[in-house]
Amino acid sequence: MSGHLRRLLGAFAICILVMGTVGGTAAQEALPTELQQTLTEAAEQGDDALLRAVQEAVAANPELAQAIVDAATQLNPELGEEIVTAAVEAGGDIEIIPAAGPALGVGPVLAGLGILGGGAAAAGGGGGGGGGGTPLPPAPPPPSPGDFETAEYDAQAGLALINASDAYARGLTGAAIIIGLLDSGLDVTHPEFEGRIAPGGFNVAANNDDVSDPIGHGTHVGGIIAANRDGNGMHGVAYDALLLPIRLSDADGAFTLDDAGFASAWACWVRISSRRATGWVSCSISRCA
Repeated sequence: MSGHLRRLLGAFAICILVMGTVGGTAAQEALPTELQQTLTEAAEQGDDALLRAVQEAVAANPELAQAIVDAATQLNPELGEEIVTAAVEAGGDIEIIPAAGPALGVGPVLAGLGILGGGAAAAGGGGGGGGGGTPLPPAPPPPSPGDFETAEYDAQAGLALINASDAYARGLTGAAIIIGLLDSGLDVTHPEFEGRIAPGGFNVAANNDDVSDPIGHGTHVGGIIAANRDGNGMHGVAYDALLLPIRLSDADGAFTLDDAGFASAWACWVRISSRRATGWVSCSISRCA
């Protein structure tokens, strides 16, 4: 927060009164005894402890922000500016009550003084001109396909062939998608898969959780699907998706599953579909089609 805004909030801090003491304002919600005790104990520990307590209390109880500020200001009036600032930074909707007149929210007051955009006139008793507020900067333009066509993008030729950058520019990156990888396993320690592995992988052939890849085929396919977009090497088509490795091969990389084994492999789809995310399955064996 800028020094200008801090000074402004400090100037208004002395105007913050207990709701209900000024005619025409609504009565504030009572501060729970437990919360009052927390602020009291924090005030006894010093200024920093009280400010932390205010921020935590407002963040947890935004509907009591005004009451929290009032109580803290009564405990340490000299800390009024910092208390208001801490409450505003924590997301509290603090009402600033001048000596006479209606309560004003912090946002409208700051807008009227030109600190927030809007150009509204500052509230006051005497005649005065409207304040031309500084407009907020325009929102950045949405990304274009070219923003995604990096060297890492070009390193996987298939991305350009399917115009993947067009999808990325529309936010379609695989986020919130779990992809079941039914293959020879996956090298889950590879940096390209850091943060990309969903829990629950399974080895159908050995009936255990060892999804390591003895021949590298599943790792290769997994990279095409969801390798990280991290500025190194290449990245996958759905670089924000998660992979759920289901290993079908034995220790030698051979696929010798009978019908029951394949049924078990497909049953692993339940591991994906039961999650709160959209799921897909990739399988390189024709029998899985």
